Amino acid sequence: MQKTILVVNDSSITTRIICTSLQKEGFMTIPALDGKDALPLLDSYKFDLVITDLNMPEMDGIELTKLIRNHPNYKYIPVIFLSGNEEIDKTKEAREAGSSAWITMPYDARKMLLAINKFLR
Repeated sequence: MQKTILVVNDSSITTRIICTSLQKEGFMTIPALDGKDALPLLDSYKFDLVITDLNMPEMDGIELTKLIRNHPNYKYIPVIFLSGNEEIDKTKEAREAGSSAWITMPYDARKMLLAINKFLR
């Protein structure tokens, strides 16, 4: 069965690169512009994993992760942060919010696939 991944990032170029590389690996991907855009999608699809950026307009990745972890239908979905921000405080904050993994930009398809496979296969 094909796994579905929600890709939340305010950069359309980054989102397109992530989605394309994951689709080549057999995943279905659904893009969202930020956390606020992602929330209704969580109700519309059964996601197996979420990849989110840290800094986004409207709702950042940490707030999105907190909402996912506090929702009974979503709380067990793995959340991987993909961010250019390497601040120790932010990685700690993301971990405390419930992130499953943190991957630093620039995007590396191999690293992402290893992280995804850790949670889905």
